[in-house]
Amino acid sequence: MKFSLNTTQGYYITKKRSPVIELVNTYEKFRSETHIWNFYDISIDEIGVDAAINYVSYGDDYVICKEVSRTNATVTFEFDVDIDALKAYIAKRSYVSTIRFYKGTITFEQSYLTNDDGTITKRIGSRSDLYEWNCNYTFTGDWVETKGGNTRYEPISFIDIADMSSPYDGNSIRLSQNIFNTDKSYEYVVPTWEVYKEDRDESQDRDDDGEIDYIVEYYGVKAEGFQIVQDNGKVLQTIKFGDGYYISEDYFSLLCFDNKKYLSLCVQKVTGDKYEYSRIYYAINPNSSASSIKAVHTENLGIKATPAIARQSEVVNVDISKFKNARQVVVVGSNGQTMMQQGVRDGQDKVQIRTTGLPAGMYVVKVSDGKSASDDCKIIIR
Repeated sequence: MKFSLNTTQGYYITKKRSPVIELVNTYEKFRSETHIWNFYDISIDEIGVDAAINYVSYGDDYVICKEVSRTNATVTFEFDVDIDALKAYIAKRSYVSTIRFYKGTITFEQSYLTNDDGTITKRIGSRSDLYEWNCNYTFTGDWVETKGGNTRYEPISFIDIADMSSPYDGNSIRLSQNIFNTDKSYEYVVPTWEVYKEDRDESQDRDDDGEIDYIVEYYGVKAEGFQIVQDNGKVLQTIKFGDGYYISEDYFSLLCFDNKKYLSLCVQKVTGDKYEYSRIYYAINPNSSASSIKAVHTENLGIKATPAIARQSEVVNVDISKFKNARQVVVVGSNGQTMMQQGVRDGQDKVQIRTTGLPAGMYVVKVSDGKSASDDCKIIIR
């Protein structure tokens, strides 16, 4: 098969101000010692750049150290700072603090100590011409923007179709040959993606100067429609939900009534902190090679049941958080018979419906305040 998926992913943008640094010579000389490492009985040959860095500093990446002279008894190293590396190091920090480093030279000298028992011990002394510098900085430079991948979730790839006309429990379809047309090719249902900026962001004032200098903005993806795509990559039809809706569940229901086939799925849209749910029904009119799918009904859902298509003996969670003063939940069968009912406590925002004992079919879940207000949604037991 030649078909390949759209790999649209979410991402995040990091914006942060570069550090502005000031190097200050404190004129404090690095310590000089008459002997160091003498208890190791080491020789001058064993002192190299790494040993010198570890003796003088913490081995930070911005430290420059090079050997400038060596004799049988002495070795001298020159210390400096890599400004670009120092800026990069500071740019990664999330707060401001003074960074110390040293510039100048240090010489290690080998000498010998005659012990009381006549043995001789080698020891190393140091002569320092190193002076301490401070790096003071603030995050007040130019803004730098970087883009990163978003690994918080994986978007929907294929859409599973739950075949409600099948007598077999759990039957779902990912690839179809005869639902959408009558040719010999196979078809997928795949989502189409829209990138959107999420409401949340992360902001910081890293140097406490009252100005934001670090921002992270998140961009997600929403399935704002779907396509019927053949296995050769040919797009038969593209459907857009419109009105700000996007897929809230990663499967469709395939329903059969009066010898006609319908696709049904739940969509949602968000306005501020308000969620609105709807279920859209599409009529399928297959012909020889094309695909004709048309929305024939949209049902607004003030309450939402998850999963909307459930197996027998499965628990369905009904979200009633958007319904004010809910007092009762009733499940009604397609014949109008009340199958179960339960009360709702003050502050309760979710009700669980256990489908054990409910025959396969479509049911209406009704929520009411016990007086005049009510709302409902549909669930299907298979």
